[in-house]
Amino acid sequence: MGRLLVILGALLTPLSCLADATLIYHNSAGQTAIRTMVQGHLMRMDEGQKSSVIYDTASSTMTVIEHKERRYFRFDQNTINKLGSQVSAAQAELKAQLAQLPPEQRAMMENMTGGLKQSLESNLSQTEVSNPGKTETINGIKCRVMVYRVGGNTEYELCLADPEDVGVSQTDYLATRKAYAFASEFIRKIASHVGLESNIDYSKLNGLTVRVIQNGGDPLILNEVLDSVPADAFSIPADYKEDTIEYE
Repeated sequence: MGRLLVILGALLTPLSCLADATLIYHNSAGQTAIRTMVQGHLMRMDEGQKSSVIYDTASSTMTVIEHKERRYFRFDQNTINKLGSQVSAAQAELKAQLAQLPPEQRAMMENMTGGLKQSLESNLSQTEVSNPGKTETINGIKCRVMVYRVGGNTEYELCLADPEDVGVSQTDYLATRKAYAFASEFIRKIASHVGLESNIDYSKLNGLTVRVIQNGGDPLILNEVLDSVPADAFSIPADYKEDTIEYE
């Protein structure tokens, strides 16, 4: 289950994307921290050199690539259904095992498993978008500050710009809305199959992200916008092996 929780956590990060474009975000040290590439119905997000996520909104598929391990795994509707069956079986097995324990030990185990589920459920169901009424100008782009809270422990401060202020057409901007909707729905499906409810809705974040700060940490700032993507942006290296997701 650990890998599944990591994936769900990654999906909570607010997205920003364009059609047929590359957005490069730098950290305070001037290093590339996030790179987002979009071309038609495909979107790829790179987190440094560690991992990449490719969304295909046409086939409703998400591919997660782990570069250090040189492997990847895919999520589609069949994967989610299989995961749901595994979760149901695991929950039934756990319930049977708990029934065999002495009352005090059973209560302790129920508190432990219930606490983990409650924590994740809080992150998925308790979301809030607020507007403090502030505007800033970052790298010459005027943007409005929005605060996006997920659960009780995660807060993103975003500065969102109108597409025309970033030099983006309305047609291209519509691709961002589609990607937001896709990501929100994907989280909802995964959560529902592990017995959770998700209220994540990225469509509440209107605009393109110019800066994002998570929990008061290092700001990531949009440093460069390119009107093209590399030819192999949505290809998986031939020597990477496909892995599978199992609920443990």
